[in-house]
Amino acid sequence: MLHFIECGYDNINPTTNLADNNYSRATYNRWNDNYQTIDNNRKQNDKFVKNKYEFSNLFNQLKAQFMDIVDKQDTLRQRLSVANQEFYSLEMSAAAKKGIIDAWEKQGGGRTAESIERLKSEVEDINQKLMELNKSRNLLEKSVVKGHEISSQIEIRLRALATTREQKELIELLVRMSSVRAEKMTAVNDLALKSILLDKADTSMMKLHKYESIAEKLIEGGLDGISIAIIYFNSLILS
Repeated sequence: MLHFIECGYDNINPTTNLADNNYSRATYNRWNDNYQTIDNNRKQNDKFVKNKYEFSNLFNQLKAQFMDIVDKQDTLRQRLSVANQEFYSLEMSAAAKKGIIDAWEKQGGGRTAESIERLKSEVEDINQKLMELNKSRNLLEKSVVKGHEISSQIEIRLRALATTREQKELIELLVRMSSVRAEKMTAVNDLALKSILLDKADTSMMKLHKYESIAEKLIEGGLDGISIAIIYFNSLILS
């Protein structure tokens, strides 16, 4: 019995459990390292996906803001074009009426014709409107400049966020579209102003030639004739 027990103890290798433990620990460490690596990769991938989504979302938001600014710029330019046309039309009318008043005063008339007083009143009203229009034009011009600055800032941010060829091409398309629309509105405004000048000149010349002979005969008749001539010019040439 004693021999059995001793043999039992003799068969036990004291290094066996230690080796097993070392193997298990090494295996665990390798598994743990692999797990940590996988977990870190997963976290990095999740972070990458999240950042990519956030970048994409921010890119789309900025793109929408850029397009909104472009639309607002079109509206502002249209309003500015209308204001410019009205301003120059009134300015020409005021200059023509003022020319008649100056011509009358150079004649040294002893009395002021009713038509002259009416013209002076009209010039005052026009000058007031011109002042108001000029304020509106200045505000609109400042708004257009501010809008251009904002769109330029958004463009810079879009270019910084663009990572794909499609995004970069989209930015180029948006910027080109904005530029073309601005150029088109400028051309339309210039044509409208030139049209006003030409129409006014053509109309005035036609009416001037038509009533030139009548005006000369009336002016030869004295101050009363001048008054009548002014009425003719005011109602026909400046209408």
